[in-house]
Amino acid sequence: MKIILDLGQGTSTGNDRAYVEDLMNQLPAGVVAKFQLFTDLPHLDPLDRDVFTIAYEIGQDRGIPVTASVFDTDSLEFLMDFDPVFVKIACNLKWYGLIDKVPILTPVLISARDTRDYEDMRYEFAYRPVGVMCCIPEYPANMRQYDYSHNEWDLKGSISDHTTDLELVSKYKPLIWERHYGKRGPDAIHAIDHKQLMEVVNAFGIT
Repeated sequence: MKIILDLGQGTSTGNDRAYVEDLMNQLPAGVVAKFQLFTDLPHLDPLDRDVFTIAYEIGQDRGIPVTASVFDTDSLEFLMDFDPVFVKIACNLKWYGLIDKVPILTPVLISARDTRDYEDMRYEFAYRPVGVMCCIPEYPANMRQYDYSHNEWDLKGSISDHTTDLELVSKYKPLIWERHYGKRGPDAIHAIDHKQLMEVVNAFGIT
């Protein structure tokens, strides 16, 4: 299982360097740390780019890849200076156009709510591979919503998990599992803490 942990943006982290350093130092080797980079989104503070740089440097020292979801061209260009292992595009059709701006050799992961979005995207971006994660973009989401999605998606493939416990990952054991991490800010209600992370790591392993 590949685990991607979303450590959030300026609102979630408070742009507190010590807090972000502590989060990064909690992570076991083998996970991917992901932040959210944007210049302007309603009701959320952007992540300080110096804070991202510090997190990236810690990741380099500890063998933890650091990347981001990007929401605009400026943020994508900033991220590409770090040679990320992949670029993440969030679950909204208006951001999928950023795929065209990602260098062709850089992998892209997107979140999508239903397979119609995926089919449209697969046709439009047939020139490059794009990994797709099943996502319920509600905060928090519930098991019933993901179980319903299982009629269309193979949930043993990739899940962006916005539930409040570990039931979803325990049931489907996906190859790629994305989850918010940390107990500050608006994402805290559907984020896991270090104890829950280690439960998943010990139960399913990470690669």
